[in-house]
Amino acid sequence: LMKVSNIFRNLNWDEAMELPVKLNAENHLGFSDWYLPDIDELYSMFDRRTRKPLPELKDMEGLWFWSSLSNALYAPHAWYVHFGDGHVYYDDKNVGYAARCVRRQK
Repeated sequence: LMKVSNIFRNLNWDEAMELPVKLNAENHLGFSDWYLPDIDELYSMFDRRTRKPLPELKDMEGLWFWSSLSNALYAPHAWYVHFGDGHVYYDDKNVGYAARCVRRQK
């Protein structure tokens, strides 16, 4: 499992993309290699069987989380994962969703 940062709420996509830069500059939780996860990494935090976040990530339940991926076919939108139903959606980059950065466990 990846290491995860605190949850930051109500960020637009540009703010979410800047989040790892800020976290790395402040050595968040003692580390400086944070990044915003892509769709697959976010989805790996969701248990498709129970339709809930993994037990150790239950604080994500019911929230929408930005991924690092812009919508290639519609640039004003980016992809996010809903941790209430596990579906992947895209929305306008100006909408406020949650963000949680990750780092690879070494």
